[in-house]
Amino acid sequence: MTAENTLADNALKLREAFPEPTAEAQQHLFANLIAEHCSDSIVFTDPQGKVLWVNEPFRSMTGYSLSEILGKKPGSLLQGPDTDPNTVSEISQALRSQVAIDCEILNYTKNGESYWIDLTITPVRNHDGVLTHFMSIERDITEKKKLAEETKKSLQSEQEQRRERKILSQMSEWLFAARSQQELEKIVAKSMDKMFPGTNGAFYIYSNSRDVLEQVGQWGNLSSPTHIHADDCWSLRRGRSYAYGTSDISFACEHVHESKHAYFCLPIVAHGDTIGMMHIAFPEYNIGATDNRTLRDALANKWDLSLICAEQISLATANVKLQDELHQRSVKDPLTGLWNRRWFNETASREIKRFEENGTPLTLMIIDIDHFKKFNDTFGHDAGDIVLKSFGVALQEVFENNRFACRLGGEEFCILCVGDGMDQANEQLAVLRETIAGKHIRYDGHQLPTITFSTGIAEYRPEDGDLKSFVCRSDEALYAAKKAGRNCDMIASEHAL
Repeated sequence: MTAENTLADNALKLREAFPEPTAEAQQHLFANLIAEHCSDSIVFTDPQGKVLWVNEPFRSMTGYSLSEILGKKPGSLLQGPDTDPNTVSEISQALRSQVAIDCEILNYTKNGESYWIDLTITPVRNHDGVLTHFMSIERDITEKKKLAEETKKSLQSEQEQRRERKILSQMSEWLFAARSQQELEKIVAKSMDKMFPGTNGAFYIYSNSRDVLEQVGQWGNLSSPTHIHADDCWSLRRGRSYAYGTSDISFACEHVHESKHAYFCLPIVAHGDTIGMMHIAFPEYNIGATDNRTLRDALANKWDLSLICAEQISLATANVKLQDELHQRSVKDPLTGLWNRRWFNETASREIKRFEENGTPLTLMIIDIDHFKKFNDTFGHDAGDIVLKSFGVALQEVFENNRFACRLGGEEFCILCVGDGMDQANEQLAVLRETIAGKHIRYDGHQLPTITFSTGIAEYRPEDGDLKSFVCRSDEALYAAKKAGRNCDMIASEHAL
């Protein structure tokens, strides 16, 4: 027997002893290899959804061994407090309907750590189409979810910053267009409500007496006092912006009724002088429920934004105050503090138009202090100024609301009575004479003579046509009062032009 025959015989014997696996056996072999070595976890359950077998990746992912989960429904161990109940319901419905389902769900490991999976459940049937098992393939997508959430937060933050920049730009435009403190206050309240949605706040300005701050604007549902003292607010006492709840040591301001929420207090400063304070409260951030560092991080962007807003409001307030001061100088008489001729001409012209539109009565009294030159010649110009100031004070005491006292120049004054006819004007003029008679003016240790005055009164009529004619009639009545011996009042003739 040759060597070749011997090798052939041996090969034949080996094939007989170890036959080649059938195709079916190879499929089972490969299926087992996939189940044990793939990175996804695989679970087989019976038709009732109870576990029959799990692979090693499942045990690594969940921390549960086969013995711990055998015969149980996976959801009874893996689902937790933040698992979406709607998704659970969809899975249950798919199992009852014996159909496949693909979803994402939040599960929990044996030690309580949450993780996200992409879950695919497929029904397994025999050759007759009868359901025999359910196969679940679970892929861990926790990192993918975290990345998606971070991306989402980043996009939301970017969108929020764009929104804030847009509102800040609009607010600045409106603030610097404001012509009065009242306009400014309305702009602040509306802008803050848009800039910090969900917050409550108030805007305070010092009263003229500087002893209290008055609430001039509010937004949200803040329960805040209408007046506060500077000592009630830590930001005003310390002279800088204050964030309550974000530091290790915090004390609530006395003007805050509910100190369980985080809030900011920001001084409003104009030309180096503190003129007010803005309060912003955040109801969604409870003190005590969150540690200081977490609260500080959560409010960091809002804090920076509020400081920018406070600065913009301060600059705009300074601008309005400057405009108001310049306007007051242009329309107020510096000696008496009364309205001047410019203001009178503008206001009287405007009221004449109102008369022409709706017939609102309008009466003018032009007043001249009698023999004023003698005060100056006898006692000096300083004494004359005191007389003018005293007369101005008397006018302000008597004529209020819709009755406007003005100094036209020198010793000549006028009263513009809006809504008053001749009778009401005469009544007020009688009160003025009593007031002046009761004044005792002293200068340089000497008693000055009693002030007397002459008055010309005219009620506007359609025939006047304009302010010039109206003033002319009142002037003619004044001239008549002087001609009659002074210290008296004369009414303009109905036929005078």
